[in-house]
Amino acid sequence: MRKNTIFRKIFINFVIVIFITAGLFLLFSSQIVKTYYINTLSKDLEQVARTVSSSVKFMHSSNEKESIQEFVKEIGLSKGYRITIVGSDGVVWGDSEKNPEEMENHKNRPEIIKALKGEIGTSIRYSKTTKEYMLYVAVPIRRDGEIIGVARASMFMKSIYNLINTLKTRLIFSTLLSSIAALLLSYFLSKGITTPIKELVEFSKRISMGVFSEGTIPKRNDEIGELMENMNIMAKRIGKLVENLKSEGETLETIIKSIDEAILLIDGNGMIKHANKEFKNLVGKEKVEERYYWEVIKNDELRKFIKRALDKESMRERIQIKDRNFILSSRKIETANKILVTF
Repeated sequence: MRKNTIFRKIFINFVIVIFITAGLFLLFSSQIVKTYYINTLSKDLEQVARTVSSSVKFMHSSNEKESIQEFVKEIGLSKGYRITIVGSDGVVWGDSEKNPEEMENHKNRPEIIKALKGEIGTSIRYSKTTKEYMLYVAVPIRRDGEIIGVARASMFMKSIYNLINTLKTRLIFSTLLSSIAALLLSYFLSKGITTPIKELVEFSKRISMGVFSEGTIPKRNDEIGELMENMNIMAKRIGKLVENLKSEGETLETIIKSIDEAILLIDGNGMIKHANKEFKNLVGKEKVEERYYWEVIKNDELRKFIKRALDKESMRERIQIKDRNFILSSRKIETANKILVTF
């Protein structure tokens, strides 16, 4: 089974955050771009419609209605928008792309209704005339304070959507490049965080195996660097402590070997933890450590002595083993939960 490392956990979390952020950014930014672009185009259409309404107002007052069709065609061609002039009764006076006489009454168009009320009318809807969806902006034509008609500028939504899709494509491409850069940065950040941790793991493994030499040198000025330095200090101190204990153990071993009396160290469960050569010769067995005393000792009096000694602080008795008289002494070592028997 593959190990789920800290690096994988950190990097996967970075990846999830990056993709969620990128997805939300694309979702909201696409809508914002669309709304902003349509609003911008609506203002342009409004400006064109206002310019047209000023000219049409004078043409109407001068009874030059026949010139309105020619005028809107010229404006529509120069601006790239469709221009429509509608009277207050809904009759089309002029259109830059269609013959006004062939067009139906526009009085019920939503943008026209709003403009005839003196407001700016805006709508996105399907056009029965062009058979396509269009963006409409209509403004009232006023003369002497009276609304005499409506000037409307419009453009095909297909053109708007093409431009928006182009912007979206660029936005997606930019987001993709940014996400790749963020992933690379996340990879190196994850490595930067986990590499010293891996060094510390390897260092702790060496300590667990009894290798206490300095295993790593701090290369950072943050908390991880401080931890690495403390681990080095700890390893040195443990190494010195182990060396001291080893030296003390060797000294104790030398002292025990130099004693002519038999020595036996037993834990609270009755297991022999240490015995010198004299004891081994006495019982006639070489391997006695890590065995229970009743498995090693066949003398009943010695067994009974040790059994009593396990429950007492100290004891002293005389017994006979193999036609030899021994004075047995026992003392409990509370801190180690062991008893020391000499005879």
